[in-house]
Amino acid sequence: MAEKKTVIVDLLGQKLPIRTDQSPEDVQRVARTLAERFESIRAGAGAIDTLRLALLAALDLNRELLATRRELEHFREEATERTLALVEQLEAGTTLHETPPDLFSKPMPRSEKKSSESTSDDGTETDAEQSGSTGGKKPPVLV
Repeated sequence: MAEKKTVIVDLLGQKLPIRTDQSPEDVQRVARTLAERFESIRAGAGAIDTLRLALLAALDLNRELLATRRELEHFREEATERTLALVEQLEAGTTLHETPPDLFSKPMPRSEKKSSESTSDDGTETDAEQSGSTGGKKPPVLV
């Protein structure tokens, strides 16, 4: 756990000591963002007292936070739906390019194997066949 330190920020003319385990740079960045929000609200509202300005900023930031959370939840749901669809395609043996499901599911008959893929005298696969000529990955075979 990081050591807590005190960072002084200046907001609305007030020097506020913030005790935190975050870096001083991060705390100052948050304070600058809040100060910018204060100025934005002040520019639109005209003369406004400090308490009201702080409350309006809090409401505005909370509205933005809730909207961002809804958007994040939407993206999570969409990612879950897409992942499930991809899993279904993989389980069905299809790809994103709509390859027919049975294209790779049938084993290649021994008579159609390449001459470099052979079996030893005892009928077991040779090392070349076990590792494949594609670095351990067997290429898809159309049957």
